[in-house]
This record gives sequence, C-alpha cells and structure tokens, in this order.
Amino acid sequence: MKHIVIIIVLSVFSGCVATKPLPSDLTTYEKIFSLPNQSKDQLYIKTNEWFVRTFVSSESIIEFQDKDAGKILGKYVNDFTKGIYNYRVKQVISIDIKEGKVRLIINEPLIKATGSVLSTEPYNFPYKKIKSLSQLELIKTHWQKLASDLENTLIKDTSW
Repeated sequence: MKHIVIIIVLSVFSGCVATKPLPSDLTTYEKIFSLPNQSKDQLYIKTNEWFVRTFVSSESIIEFQDKDAGKILGKYVNDFTKGIYNYRVKQVISIDIKEGKVRLIINEPLIKATGSVLSTEPYNFPYKKIKSLSQLELIKTHWQKLASDLENTLIKDTSW
C-alpha cells in the first residue's frame, strides 16, 4: 500500500511539473546583425525577399510591414519530429531594420502534435505553450539556423 501511495504522489507531482509553462525569457530568441556598408533600403529589400523564400507554408504570413519604419512582423510555422511524434510549431517573427543593422526576434512559440510515425491518421490538437525543455532546444536550434540563413542573405552581394 505504501508503494502505491508513493507512485500516486510522484505521478501527481510530475504531472504538475510537466504542465508548468516555460519562462518567456527562455522562449525568445534575439540576434542583431551589423552590416555597416548597407543602407536601410537595401536591408529591407533583402529581408523581405528572405521572408518570401523562407516561409512557404500557407500558415506563415507577413502580418505587418512598413518600409519607412523598418519593420516586418509575421507568423511562421515549422515542422519537426521528436521520437515517434511529429510536431508543428507556430511562432511570431519580428525584424527591425535601420541603417547598417538588422534585429531578428522570434518568440511566442506554440506547439501541437500533428501525428506519429506509427499512425497514418493526422492528429487534430490545438496549439499550446511549450512545456518541455527538450522541445524548446529543438526549436532554438531551428531559430539559430533561421538566423544564420538570414545573415547569409543579408551579406550576399545582390548587385548585377
């Protein structure tokens, strides 16, 4: 009987720990690129082209853009597999542009399971806040790849 009580208590405790949302400072990624020889207009055009080429899902959209203010704001999704489960992550991406500098901020990630390698039927779950550090690490790896891709686009000479 004592073992059953311990198992129940541990199950309840681990369930509470697993449902606690991660702090917002862990779920935000920021990177600043210094590009001193490029104008605000050049950087804006390159960044906008990068958005169009990078985010091809119909769920990825630019929600706001203002060339004069140097601001592009949107939502994008990416898919990944962890173990036997497939996931889709939706997050907000914000880019601020000024003379010689670009700031990338990605935050507000929401995740949902979309399926399993063991099933052909897709899941129909709603998006939820990230609760797992291991899932967050996969997402942050993706954010770093996005930042690297943006940087490569910004430093590339596009003159012809």
